[in-house]
Amino acid sequence: LSKNLAPLLKAAKALGFYTLVNTNATVAGKKLLRYAAPYIDNVLVSLQGRDNKTESEATRSQGLFPEKLANINSLKAGGVKVLRLGTVISNDVLSNFPAYYRLAGKLKADIWELYRPMMRCGVPAGDAELKLDPSDIKRLSKLIGRLGPSLPRVVMANPVPLCLAP
Repeated sequence: LSKNLAPLLKAAKALGFYTLVNTNATVAGKKLLRYAAPYIDNVLVSLQGRDNKTESEATRSQGLFPEKLANINSLKAGGVKVLRLGTVISNDVLSNFPAYYRLAGKLKADIWELYRPMMRCGVPAGDAELKLDPSDIKRLSKLIGRLGPSLPRVVMANPVPLCLAP
């Protein structure tokens, strides 16, 4: 969110730092991201949907999906060395895994990170889309396992009990 993002990244690179940026790829804008891209070693972009409808439902922000895709493409074209996409596992991800995977490939992601929904203790889980059970994690890990060594590499990026994943 800093207006000084590009100069800060440029200075960090000049000092020999490895730079990692997390973004939703909508707030900064195409121009800033394109300028900053050569100074970013690794970027993580939140990608919660496979199209405008599912992204809008997941993020409760309307109409930003085309801009997000354009900005992700700008980052990659601008020289970001590692592009990671991060998605919270939902019933839609489980039901439409191939479509999400194709989108991650089309965006030339190096890694697609899948996150187990983290529900806060004592707070009712209001979103049925995020309610998963152990069989869902097992099913997802089998889908990932069938991909083999391909790009993007798909990983579950936060802990699940080891007995659930082969």
